Amino acid sequence: MNSPPPFQVNELFRDWSVLRAQIEEWAVKDRFAFKVRIKDSQRADYIYRTPECQWRVFASHNRNKEIQLKILKERHTCIGRASMIREVYNSQSWLRRKVLQHLFVTRNTTTRQIIDILQLNYGITVNIEAA
Repeated sequence: MNSPPPFQVNELFRDWSVLRAQIEEWAVKDRFAFKVRIKDSQRADYIYRTPECQWRVFASHNRNKEIQLKILKERHTCIGRASMIREVYNSQSWLRRKVLQHLFVTRNTTTRQIIDILQLNYGITVNIEAA
């Protein structure tokens, strides 16, 4: 439940979507939910869903206009994290990436097939609306 973060302070990212995807992967793996506190073209601040927790990831542009991770507080100071994981794996961005890795989706692909493949590969159950 407390795997090491997929990145380190000062690490550079080619774009914001790469950073967010890595945070989503980490959140699903460790079963926690996060939210975006601030996001604009210059910076992104991701925090844990409940305000009591100190977990945080902050990145912004450095002098060379590269996206650089500047703050990483990987330690959770909260309880009850597992109940909020559904928010992350029901997100469309996470589902799009994961379903296409494991299933060739066509017009004939059913919602049940999507739910089953996610259950098999990740041990999670997404809601029907998300699938």
